[in-house]
Amino acid sequence: MTNQSDFCECAMCGFKWRQGQDGDHSCARILRTRVVELKAWKESAQAVLDEIDLQAIGKELGVKLGDPIGPAILPGIRAIKACTVFQSTRGL
Repeated sequence: MTNQSDFCECAMCGFKWRQGQDGDHSCARILRTRVVELKAWKESAQAVLDEIDLQAIGKELGVKLGDPIGPAILPGIRAIKACTVFQSTRGL
């Protein structure tokens, strides 16, 4: 009689085998496919990021040289929106 603890399961693909036997299992093909997918995603994401001039945004938001720009973007947008709303309610 065997129980569940006698078996191992591959975290990558779900393949199961009896403990102590590898069953000639390999996820190399799955991993190669995943690497190709991730490289394509990275190139796509990088293309989007390349369109954004983060230095110009940081300069406009008053971010000091060497400080990260990302955390300043959303507060900067909110401040601009608040100023715009304030000006529109004052008829400016």
